[in-house]
Amino acid sequence: MVVCPITSHHVDAPLFRLLLSADDGTGLNKPSQIMVDKLTAIKADRIRERIGSQMPVQGVALDTALKLWLGL
Repeated sequence: MVVCPITSHHVDAPLFRLLLSADDGTGLNKPSQIMVDKLTAIKADRIRERIGSQMPVQGVALDTALKLWLGL
C-alpha cells in the first residue's frame, strides 16, 4: 500500500504539502500537512485505524498534487 504521511511540522511547499485543519472532521488535534513529496510504501497490516476523513475538495487537491509529483 502506498501512503502519504501526515505531519504537524509545517514546511513551506504549497504544491506538495497540503494543509489539513485540526477539527472533528479530520480527526487531527493539530493543523497538519499531507506530505505528497514523501510517498511511502507500507504493509497493509500497519494501518491500524481511520483517524478522520477529508473534504471532497481536498481529495481533488491531493489528486492534482500526486499527479504533479509523479509527473503524470
